[in-house]
Amino acid sequence: MKHVILFLSCLCVLQSADCQNKKRPNNKFSFAFFTDIHLNKDNYANSNEGLKQAMAKANQHNIDFFLLGGDNADIDGMHGKIEAADSLYKRFHTIITSSKTPVYPCIGNHDRYWGDKSQKQYIGTGLFEKYFRNPYYSFNHKGVHFIVLNSVEQDSLNRYCIGPIQKQWLADDLKTLDAKTPIVISMHVPMLSMYYPAVEGKFSSADVITNFKAIWDMFQGYNLQLVLQGHQHLDEKIYSRGTWFITGGAICASWWGGGFYGTEEGFLLVAVDENKKISWQYIDYEWNVPEN
Repeated sequence: MKHVILFLSCLCVLQSADCQNKKRPNNKFSFAFFTDIHLNKDNYANSNEGLKQAMAKANQHNIDFFLLGGDNADIDGMHGKIEAADSLYKRFHTIITSSKTPVYPCIGNHDRYWGDKSQKQYIGTGLFEKYFRNPYYSFNHKGVHFIVLNSVEQDSLNRYCIGPIQKQWLADDLKTLDAKTPIVISMHVPMLSMYYPAVEGKFSSADVITNFKAIWDMFQGYNLQLVLQGHQHLDEKIYSRGTWFITGGAICASWWGGGFYGTEEGFLLVAVDENKKISWQYIDYEWNVPEN
């Protein structure tokens, strides 16, 4: 009888432990970082189909969401053509939201509309906001804090920057965080990049935000693990002061014309394990330039 009681007691303990394990939240997750899609007005080189193919490839990995890196739809050249610009943005929005996978957008320089005063509600970020949301915001997902920045604001010299209002918003957002909370940033124009030295053999401030040091210093004392960047169409990785700065290639590579300096059409697949360790890989989704 003692043996039976002991067996039943052990069984109850095992069942209890098993129930507790089942109730523990699974904080492992992955997401896809899609940047520089450059959907175009005439569906040049089958850009619609290319985006759909990339999304299907990403969803095969059971991602929790898409995080975008800007330059989603090329509307910046449609000066005063609000109907055409709106139609292109609507097409992009329809495609990127066509799956059940949530989307967190980011604005790029090509996502801004320029027109006359009669269309001032759409000037700059207006069309982006119509189809998505404010161009800078934050959200939490399974213990990680994500910050999406608008890095195509401009200073008095028309250089890309994080403007004073957005900078204050960022300071207030950081005050809500514990120092140990892992932070991931998404932005279009990079905070840190070696694009010009690598490609053109010179240094230039044209393709980084000009106040990058001031913005970076705001994260001192916080757990900034990863900055995901776009704009350059290169797969680039820089590690400094405990933070990875990764330029995530481009969905369109060389504007839907093939590889760009060795970077094929692709996206970053980012994984976060149960210990909040972040890893990534660049995925070539095997798109081919259509034959004429």
